[in-house]
Amino acid sequence: NKDKNYIIAFLKSIIRNIESTELYFLLGILLSALFQRYVDQEIFASIFGGNRGLAILLAASIGVLFMYAAGELYHYYYHGLRLA
Repeated sequence: NKDKNYIIAFLKSIIRNIESTELYFLLGILLSALFQRYVDQEIFASIFGGNRGLAILLAASIGVLFMYAAGELYHYYYHGLRLA
């Protein structure tokens, strides 16, 4: 009986996570499509150094920094700035 409750709780958790992130997931797909459609690829390839492996690492690092900054802005907007 407990195994069934764990499975149901796990499935409910997955559904709850999908429901809470689906809007942001779709927004990310939309932004990606707009970026690929309207931004020149050669410009960004030249900024990040072409098709070398280091360019991928640099772009991923910048993406992580932007995601961290967006998360912090979200936190401050909804929870307010608290000093330590």
